[in-house]
Amino acid sequence: MEHNPRRRRGRTRATLIQTRSFAPKTKISSLFDGLCNLLIMSSLMGVIFLSLEHHCNVCRSKCDVFSIAKELNDISNNLTDMKNSYTYLESRILKFSEELPKIEGQVDILEALANTIERGNFGWNPKTHLALPNVDVFLNGDFKVKTANKTKISW
Repeated sequence: MEHNPRRRRGRTRATLIQTRSFAPKTKISSLFDGLCNLLIMSSLMGVIFLSLEHHCNVCRSKCDVFSIAKELNDISNNLTDMKNSYTYLESRILKFSEELPKIEGQVDILEALANTIERGNFGWNPKTHLALPNVDVFLNGDFKVKTANKTKISW
């Protein structure tokens, strides 16, 4: 950095340029510096080698064709099982939908029976005693059933 003095009137001063010469220092122990450089370079190469080897092992395990093929086979087996389960479920739902009207009819009958029993007038009461019909049995195979008003002959 140069310093420019303030200008004055009158005689000007000449500026002197100073030059400095820099001489590199001479190395005292070049053998020690060489060994340090060799140690640093070899350790860097070792670290690079180990990182590349680790990277290759990771990539090799990720890109193993046999493991990828095995995983694809597992996925296809799982998809096949899902398809079979879906088909089985679909057939069961179809069968249930076919049986549903029958079940609804049975439920309607049971509801009607329950309503009849609740009313008590039209349902069968096991405590009431009904008169048994007279039945005449003949030895030749003919028999008569006598009811209150009619007589039936059955073979």
